[in-house]
Amino acid sequence: MRTIATSLLAVFLALAAPLAQAVDVPAVRTTDGSAANWRNIIGANQSATAGWAFQVGAEAVQVQALGMYDAANGMKDPHPIGLWNASGTLLAQATLPAGTASLRVGSYRYVSITPVMLNPGQTYVIGAYFGPVADQCGSACGDVMLYAGNETYDMRISFVQSRQTLSIAGAGSLAYPGVFAGVDEGFFGPNFLLSADLTPDPFAFPAQTNLAPGAVATSSPVTVSGINNPTAISVTGGTYAINAGAYTAAAGTVLPGDTVSVRLTAPATFATTATATLTIGGVSANFVVTTAAADTTPDPFAFAAQTGAAPGSIATSKAIVVTGTNSASVISVTGGRYSINGAAYTAATATVSPDAAVTVQLTAAPTFATATTATLTIGGISADFVVTTAAADIVPDPFAFTPQSSVAPGTLVTSNAVTVGGIDSASPITVAGGTYSINGAAYTGAAGSVQNGDSVSVQLMAPAGFATQAQATLTIGGVSGTFDVVTRGAPPAQPVPLLGPGAIALLAALLAFVGLAAMRRVARR
Repeated sequence: MRTIATSLLAVFLALAAPLAQAVDVPAVRTTDGSAANWRNIIGANQSATAGWAFQVGAEAVQVQALGMYDAANGMKDPHPIGLWNASGTLLAQATLPAGTASLRVGSYRYVSITPVMLNPGQTYVIGAYFGPVADQCGSACGDVMLYAGNETYDMRISFVQSRQTLSIAGAGSLAYPGVFAGVDEGFFGPNFLLSADLTPDPFAFPAQTNLAPGAVATSSPVTVSGINNPTAISVTGGTYAINAGAYTAAAGTVLPGDTVSVRLTAPATFATTATATLTIGGVSANFVVTTAAADTTPDPFAFAAQTGAAPGSIATSKAIVVTGTNSASVISVTGGRYSINGAAYTAATATVSPDAAVTVQLTAAPTFATATTATLTIGGISADFVVTTAAADIVPDPFAFTPQSSVAPGTLVTSNAVTVGGIDSASPITVAGGTYSINGAAYTGAAGSVQNGDSVSVQLMAPAGFATQAQATLTIGGVSGTFDVVTRGAPPAQPVPLLGPGAIALLAALLAFVGLAAMRRVARR
């Protein structure tokens, strides 16, 4: 089955090394096929011209040499070779000599001709003359030809048809092969060299800067132009991809119109340049990448102040995230300690990476209403974490003393004890109309102070009169409680005597006498 490919194999470039100066390439490359010598193809004592027709594509081509397949590293016979247009007009002719004197490219030998230009879109025919061979030829059965194989054509031409002349008995001469040869492929057989342009137009890759160290950088693609044949491509310092395929560092070939991009890994250090060089057909271009300069100065950051902290408590800030840097920055703290990404808190100077989370911690002041500041510095940028302790609470919970009544006038009366609550600092205490005692100490009327949880009682002197009220007022931190005392009522009033003591005695004697007289009268009866 015939295969017409769009590219030559990469190995051709090595095989064609002798023609590198002329940059000439074979019209067809045959990699396999059925081999037969002339006797077996045409028969005994027959001669003919055999070859193939082809069509030129959109670009004119120039023929530089005519040649034939060489299976045995040396031609057995000389062969006239011709090139015709579709009308049978001979455009070029040359004779390939027997032996190995001619130029060999791949499996073909060539002889140079005066260059012939073939026009776009036109059909042409290449043919070689094969002379008669005896029926019992032994080892002299003529040169070998290939057919029914795989061929790769120059991308500027395409195969049309196998051709030959009608064979004749005995010797003949080179003639236009205008008859279909009856095989799907051509007879190879004849071949020719085409002038090729393997030097592309200049190309360039824009440099890339400010890359992260170690980043993979990919160039913008370039389109290969200025060549008309597969051309060698190689790279140093990176890899390349053709038409968005897989990236490789191996040498290869590239076709006209292909797109090529280059990839490399940026250096691992800041402000450093790396270069990959792509070469196509001897034309080179550099893809240069430069890593960004180290940036250790972060974006500004801030910590929210905290208020109402308990004196001596541990305060921890909310986390800030380090942004705006691309490398490790120096971190330090005064007045506190810091933690990076949840690690143990420390006050030691160190470094912090981009995108790390940092919190600050400090011990609040031991006194009320006092601010304490820790200052965190990253890459020269600082922020304060300010913690203020709560104001002292000296206003106690409300308290009350149980009133007392019916107390004896002029007696010293003591209230029930109340417990001071709701304060967190010493609170002033005063009394009016009495005295107070703290936690069972001596009673006093002087101003003082109490602590949360202290027990306080009040004393006052009851009034001297009956049913009389007295009041003592105790004030703690602005909150007051009264102790009320009322004396008992006066006793009932006594009757006033109408007679003096002598009159009373006389009255008593008179009553006794009257009683005695009455008894005597009763006795007489």
